[in-house]
Amino acid sequence: FTVFAQDEGGNGLVGYADVQVNLKDINDNAPLFPQGVYYGNVTENGTAGMMVMTMTATDYDDLEEGTNAKLKYSIEKNVIDENTGTPIFEIEEETGVIKT
Repeated sequence: FTVFAQDEGGNGLVGYADVQVNLKDINDNAPLFPQGVYYGNVTENGTAGMMVMTMTATDYDDLEEGTNAKLKYSIEKNVIDENTGTPIFEIEEETGVIKT
């Protein structure tokens, strides 16, 4: 997903960053992201751990046949905080919830 940031003061200050989500799945049916575009919101003075959005995928493998329908979310390409050197976003691997 692409992060778009705009100054709340409306002074025209904007910025962009790309974050790449990886979805691991071992199966015969590839997982799908049914929603083509996902939108989230981060307030200018938001706190760490704030929910941004939820990525949701669907897998049509049979839930009764092993773990092929089990999805695992991770962030493959993240934005790094210039001050701390740590990633700005995190994703819950079981739910797809993305937080700051």
